[in-house]
Amino acid sequence: MLNHTHRHSLLTAMAIVLIAGAVFLLFPRFNGYAFNPAALGKPGFGHTGKQADWAQYMYSSAHQGYNPRETYLSKSNTASLHLLWRFHAAGPLPAEPVAVDNVVYEGDWNGFMYALDAPTGKLLWKNQLSVNTSPTCSTYRRGISGAAVVNNGVVYVGSGRIFYALNASDGSIIWQQTLGTSGTMNDTLYSGAVLGNGKLYVGISSLCDKPLTQGVLYALNTGDGSIAAEALMMQNGNLGGGIWSEPTLDPATGTVIVTTGSIVKGHPQPMAASFVALDWNTLAVKQYWQVPRSQQIADADFGCTPTLFPGPPGNTYVGCVNKNSIYYVLDEANLAAGPIWQQQ
Repeated sequence: MLNHTHRHSLLTAMAIVLIAGAVFLLFPRFNGYAFNPAALGKPGFGHTGKQADWAQYMYSSAHQGYNPRETYLSKSNTASLHLLWRFHAAGPLPAEPVAVDNVVYEGDWNGFMYALDAPTGKLLWKNQLSVNTSPTCSTYRRGISGAAVVNNGVVYVGSGRIFYALNASDGSIIWQQTLGTSGTMNDTLYSGAVLGNGKLYVGISSLCDKPLTQGVLYALNTGDGSIAAEALMMQNGNLGGGIWSEPTLDPATGTVIVTTGSIVKGHPQPMAASFVALDWNTLAVKQYWQVPRSQQIADADFGCTPTLFPGPPGNTYVGCVNKNSIYYVLDEANLAAGPIWQQQ
């Protein structure tokens, strides 16, 4: 994965806009299917919390960026939105803020995690966590790169190569878990975790691909951070297959879906630049689909988080855009069959 400086600020913004356009504009016309926005909020897709809360990345474990409980904003009042307050962080803010109980949680690349009063922007607490640096990646300094997850008074967030549970009231560390297989700071948490099934699912990638590290998906126990299960995206002895984006969950099928990147030139591994579906208890691989060789660019990463959405004839589909600028949509139940449609 190259050009990490702009990865979350540019790719995330572009991915959200492009994915929204693809899902909401293209898919309703597919086979005449009548799209129903209310279907996004059905219990199987994991929306929880109070009306104003946005407790994890893209709202739900399906990562649709849609809150069916929010009723305040409408076409009639968005024109009246104005700046209420601003807060200057110590470093770049690459991740989406989350908000629970009128508190906004956000982290920066200098490793600071902040809790701000939502109505006023007042700093409630901050805590500096770990930061990854490497002599082979001298221009890269990575602390918190992914959105936090807030649940039952605990803030879960990764910084560098360490995943933390913090007390939501004061930011103190409850537990921490170092992840990755290289034993170095080149293993990096570039995205946040997703919460479901009593676990936190989070992936590892490399700091700047110099050197590449081994992509791994982890399932962490929420109580103490212990590793409940892990899945190597590459066989031992091989590098690549980094997970740059957040895992996505489908509770209805007990499935974790990740997208990967980091293809080694001349030695492409099967699950690099791929959609991968895994059992959410054991993390055993159910199936996967790799971007065809003809569409693999030199830096053929998936920089977006997979989005689940309903479609005809009652199936669940998953979509994501690759750095080759192609947005792929696959049937979740049959990833191995490849895209049912794709859009450049």
